[in-house]
Amino acid sequence: MSMKTFLDICLAKIQGEDAKAQSLQIQKRATAHIRAQIAAKEGAQIDLEETVTDREEAVDKAMVNNGKKITKGEDYMERLFGAQGDLEDAQEKLSDHKGDIAFLKQSLDRVKSSKITAVADEAKK
Repeated sequence: MSMKTFLDICLAKIQGEDAKAQSLQIQKRATAHIRAQIAAKEGAQIDLEETVTDREEAVDKAMVNNGKKITKGEDYMERLFGAQGDLEDAQEKLSDHKGDIAFLKQSLDRVKSSKITAVADEAKK
């Protein structure tokens, strides 16, 4: 089963003589917007990675009770589990964010690699 190209989908949605020109313009704008979003997300990824590092350090600090004597076991465990939960949340956000970037890169590849095949196919008929 072959997947329709981005431009084939555009051509199927647009009627009229200038469908090819409109499809190419849509492709150009889609490429620009996806590239911009990838750049923005890659910049934001640095912040998310730093947050994970900070949360890892917080778990280490909680584990040693910030170097202080453990006087209440319940409080110690609450801080330890809280720090671990914060770390897991940060790791999940980073993972989701990386997934978004991967999706955008796949989308960009699909948009950029599109050629208008529907017009060529119509000409053959």
